[in-house]
Amino acid sequence: TANQLIINTTSITITTPGTYLVSFSINNGSSATAGDRIGIFKNNVLVEGSTRPLTSSTNVSCTIVIELARNDIITLVPILTQGRTITNSGAPSAMLTVVQIA
Repeated sequence: TANQLIINTTSITITTPGTYLVSFSINNGSSATAGDRIGIFKNNVLVEGSTRPLTSSTNVSCTIVIELARNDIITLVPILTQGRTITNSGAPSAMLTVVQIA
């Protein structure tokens, strides 16, 4: 559900300030190589401690607790070496969850 969140194709915008649980899960990538990773970005800035490596053999996930303000924008961004494109193996390829806890 999108309770008090604005959901877009590539982002989630916070409408109520507070403490949030933000988590993601990513399937393995067909051509992921060493150095490829994914992370949570807040207002186009990487959230420290939220990056995980992308691999061609396993899925990865992350859960963080973060204070968010009204109009903060949360995105899930791949950081790929050599400007490559990777594709998912299976579905869904990515899940991002944002839940206010306090």
